[in-house]
Amino acid sequence: MQNLITLLTQKTTLKQNLITNILKLLDEGATIPFIARYRKEMTGGASDDELRDFHEVYLSVKRLLDRKEEIFKLLEEREVLSDDLKKSIVEASTMTALEDIYRPFKEKKNTRASQAIKNGLEPLANMLQSAKMSEKEFESKAKTFVRGAVKSVEDAIKGAKDIIAERFSDSPKERKVVREMTEKHGLLEVKKGKEFDENGVYKNYKEHSEKVAFVPSHRYLAIRRAEKEKQLSVKISIDSERYLETLKRYKLRDHMGSSKTYLFEAYKDGFKRLLYPSIEREVASALKEKADLAAIVTFGKNLTQLLMTPPVVGKVL
Repeated sequence: MQNLITLLTQKTTLKQNLITNILKLLDEGATIPFIARYRKEMTGGASDDELRDFHEVYLSVKRLLDRKEEIFKLLEEREVLSDDLKKSIVEASTMTALEDIYRPFKEKKNTRASQAIKNGLEPLANMLQSAKMSEKEFESKAKTFVRGAVKSVEDAIKGAKDIIAERFSDSPKERKVVREMTEKHGLLEVKKGKEFDENGVYKNYKEHSEKVAFVPSHRYLAIRRAEKEKQLSVKISIDSERYLETLKRYKLRDHMGSSKTYLFEAYKDGFKRLLYPSIEREVASALKEKADLAAIVTFGKNLTQLLMTPPVVGKVL
């Protein structure tokens, strides 16, 4: 309970004693309108809107803490819960950060990497990730893994690269970097779709591009509707080449052997095939959620204004 109160204190403007009071009232079955109207002395006079906002944060934090407990149990059952991992989970303050930490430990479906691991190529992937060998030395070592489903040296190297690509795409650090890059500098690129109507309501969007960080909610919802109708195609892009060049500089060191060429190919594949498509979906989903909330708020304001319109004198409505 103390952890819940601590997080709520960090995420809201209410004092700790007021948070404790509100949680107690909620546990007793009181509703937000009831608390706002009849328990002002326990909430510091918080308004309906303030209490609703608090309730949303409360539900979000509760989901986060419940998910942490679930992840702890899963990792304990698999005997992989180290002290460092436990500390990272405890310190995670958002669901996104928490899921990034847990992602490498999720049981994967039949991916290329899981198939390569099944074929016994994980030790070869570990050798490649250390990049201590030259290309020839690594290729020679790969020959020793040619057996069973691994038919050639090329198959062995490809499998090792697939394992590293998945590890790279699951890295919480890389996911955070790419997510922030996409949110701050990503471009929403809109083009004509298969069913595009040149004279339709979406005619102004046939070649449209703008920063993700600044796209208005109403416009994003319109674009998503057009995408659903197949009038427009939408994607979020970033400067991938710039990212990969930066990645090469800090991931590939001068002291590494020439097998680092294969290593970088694995990182590049992991970024393009796995990591970025996943982040693009995340960012698009977050944009949609934000736009939906903005639409609800706008509707609420318009409805309030309508309902508060003064009556027409002498007329029954």
